[in-house]
Amino acid sequence: MATVSERQELLIPRNTVPVKASVIGCGGVGTWVALFLVLAGVKTLYLYDPDNVDITTLGRTPYLPSDVGTPKVIALKALLRRVRSDVVVHAYVTDNPTGAHGHLTFDCTDSDDAQEMIRNALGGPSLIRAGCDGWHLSVFRNPLQPFDAGPPDQPREGYFTPSWVGTSAMSAALAVSMMFKTQLDSVTGDVDALTFARREV
Repeated sequence: MATVSERQELLIPRNTVPVKASVIGCGGVGTWVALFLVLAGVKTLYLYDPDNVDITTLGRTPYLPSDVGTPKVIALKALLRRVRSDVVVHAYVTDNPTGAHGHLTFDCTDSDDAQEMIRNALGGPSLIRAGCDGWHLSVFRNPLQPFDAGPPDQPREGYFTPSWVGTSAMSAALAVSMMFKTQLDSVTGDVDALTFARREV
């Protein structure tokens, strides 16, 4: 009998899929990271974001028009449960990941302050940062500095990161791929040779 993950398991052994993960920042990149994690078989997900869905979010995420005004983590939790009814989703209307210790965490925030807080609290090999800025995307494991979102001559306050669904989803796909590569390396003992840097697409 066919299973949901049988084709994935031809590439990725089931024991390399993490049981739980956290996504901090549930906007253009984080929504796709969470969706890809659930599709990949992660059973427990912790979501963190202080913001509500707004009209500008709809152009690069799978949120629905009816989600506008709803906290992003609440709307995303509902979406993920529609995709996989057996997933356990914990939703926190904050960007302070107090419960994210001890498991894989994706930093998908676009704030220097949030990224620094996350790096100081959770830095290490279990932290992956994914982001995009216009045509540029970045994915880092154990990031050492905040993601550079915005031109250097642009004041950070009030700066809106230009993005569209293509670079948002690509950044998320690369981040989840990095997670699988990291998990496979830990099982096989290989040295992780998969490195992503800021790329122009």
